[in-house]
Amino acid sequence: MKEISSIITATLVAPVVPATVLTALIPFNAAADKSSFSTFFGAFFVSYLSSANVGVVLGLPVFFLLRYLKLASWWSAVIVGSGVGVLVSVVFPRGVFSAGVELWLDIFMGATAALLFWLIWQRSQPDRRMA
Repeated sequence: MKEISSIITATLVAPVVPATVLTALIPFNAAADKSSFSTFFGAFFVSYLSSANVGVVLGLPVFFLLRYLKLASWWSAVIVGSGVGVLVSVVFPRGVFSAGVELWLDIFMGATAALLFWLIWQRSQPDRRMA
């Protein structure tokens, strides 16, 4: 039960990373209304929902597969998160920055969100050093 609750918590917390990064980049978007609080709140909300969808559709199945294969580790989380970031950058380009900048930004957000997911999930696991 503890593992299930940690997976749910991680699924809800991990999308905060890309949502925060994308919201922080609003001042660099020439088309955005930078003066309104509702602009930032709306951008965070939409970014959170889209990041959560990507995490549920792409991230969770890979996590369950890696957990089943006993390959769930911090480095596999970073690799998978980076791969999801590349996929998101290619399939859903935002067009705010150059393609290279957006690619690296999406890789960073994917890897960081996946690492945060893994850290939260890892807290539910028994300490293997004591066994």
